[in-house]
Amino acid sequence: MGERPLEGQVALITGGARGIGRAIAIKLAKAGVSIAITGRFKESDDTVPYQTTTLDDRDKTIAMVEEVGGKCLSFAADVRSFDDMSKVVEQIMARFGRLDIVVANAGVFSGGVPIHQLSDNEWQRMMDVSVTGIWNTARAAIPHMLEAGRGNIVLISSVAGIKGGNAGFGHYATAKHAVTGLGRALATELGPNNIRVNTVCPTSVATPMSENQFYYDLFSGGTGGTKEQAQKSLKACNACRWQLFSQKTWPTLLAGWFRTRLVMCTVLSYLSMRALRCISKVKFNQFHRFSVKKQKPEQEIFV
Repeated sequence: MGERPLEGQVALITGGARGIGRAIAIKLAKAGVSIAITGRFKESDDTVPYQTTTLDDRDKTIAMVEEVGGKCLSFAADVRSFDDMSKVVEQIMARFGRLDIVVANAGVFSGGVPIHQLSDNEWQRMMDVSVTGIWNTARAAIPHMLEAGRGNIVLISSVAGIKGGNAGFGHYATAKHAVTGLGRALATELGPNNIRVNTVCPTSVATPMSENQFYYDLFSGGTGGTKEQAQKSLKACNACRWQLFSQKTWPTLLAGWFRTRLVMCTVLSYLSMRALRCISKVKFNQFHRFSVKKQKPEQEIFV
């Protein structure tokens, strides 16, 4: 396999102008993939507590992809709109004639209050972008992949979509669990058609979504928090989450110990019974041959 093993393939990456999306775009471009990124590219967005992707972010990603020898198109599109995503896919097909890889990466982050105190807008925006947006991206691309008889779809979820979230981020954890479930359903449905579907569940990553004052204050426990304080708090949270959800608490360890011993005893009992039967059978055969051999001279004399 050469230095560009995916030469000629085409990838669509939502939220590809920065962060995880940008890193994926550069990695795929190095492998020979032509890149198409999407985003809203708004200079300001008061619906989330941090700066969203801008035209400068987009231009920087395009330049970085071209630096490694790749091609990069960008489309202003909102993943919440199926019409937007359908138009993006149609333009990709018109330009390249194929679509091999889809990375549904666009998402948002907010929170800091218990679920019952979330506003309708906070809840709905999280579901619209992080769940419906991924669904729209996938269903816009799937017909073309089915027609081609091949394809790869990657859904970017979160470790919160497996283990659960910290207190104050119930809507985020709910959305990420939905993404994980969607990935499993799509994999089941599309696998027989040679379309592979995977879900990636990263933990906290150093991106503009997490490197801002809102995030620092949130995880530092008050205003004026620093990046170092937030990182320390996150490490403690991850350690607690691992202890609580990795099935290593003492009740589960005890249950696992008894379950293991039960299986071992069952297997040993079965093997012991088989061994005893074999030994009994061997001894019976030996006794039978000895008896026959001892009676043989008398039979010959009699005959």
